[in-house]
Amino acid sequence: MDVDNLISVCTKKLQDDPSHKKALFIRSSSFLKKGRFAEAIQDCNQLMKLDPNNAGAYYIRGCSFEKLG
Repeated sequence: MDVDNLISVCTKKLQDDPSHKKALFIRSSSFLKKGRFAEAIQDCNQLMKLDPNNAGAYYIRGCSFEKLG
C-alpha cells in the first residue's frame, strides 16, 4: 500500500471512529513520511490523549518537531 492510500484509508476509518488508535498511529507515521509534519503532530497529540503510554506517538511527534526545526 502506498503512503497516500494509507492516509486515505485511515482518514476514512477515523471519520467513523475518531478514537481508533491504530488508524491515528498509521496516519501520523504516513504524514511524517510525506513531510506533512503539522498533521503528524496533530494526530500524535490526539493519540497521546487516548493512550498516554504510546511510545510510538511520542517518537513520531518528536521526529516531526525536529523536521520543523
